[in-house]
Amino acid sequence: MIKTEFSYEEEEIKDFFRFHLLTKEKVRFIYYITSSIIALIGFILVFYFEKAILGFILIILAIILVLIFPLQVNRVLKKQVRSRYKRPKEVIVFSDENIVQHTETIQIKYSWEKIIEVCETKKYFYLYISSHSAIIVNKTKLDDGDYHKLVALIKKHIDKITYYKNK
Repeated sequence: MIKTEFSYEEEEIKDFFRFHLLTKEKVRFIYYITSSIIALIGFILVFYFEKAILGFILIILAIILVLIFPLQVNRVLKKQVRSRYKRPKEVIVFSDENIVQHTETIQIKYSWEKIIEVCETKKYFYLYISSHSAIIVNKTKLDDGDYHKLVALIKKHIDKITYYKNK
């Protein structure tokens, strides 16, 4: 059995949503591909069809899309921090049978089958229980022995841990 604490500090919540929105989710690719296509159409209209006004409007629109994306991510981060920052401290217990989150008032049990994906970054494990929510384990709060036990326990129940070395 491995026991760790998670306190929902502002930095941890920001790190999770930054990871989720900018690394895990492929939304940024959709923004950049869409912006590139719009800009390409704009250049074609300007230089090939000699429709300068419409072409420049599309090029400006593409630039605006690229500039808006980081602003939208920051807006989502601020909103998530406001809604989740004042949560109580949790104790997370990993056992061979399940994962249990304890707060002062509630206890939530997750079977290992409920974990759909595990991502590891330099500072965290994210055990995804749905496509947009995860159990967050701060690796800095684990000693070396617990870290290795946790990795072994995860690998015993989950096929793959995706490691993001730059995050």
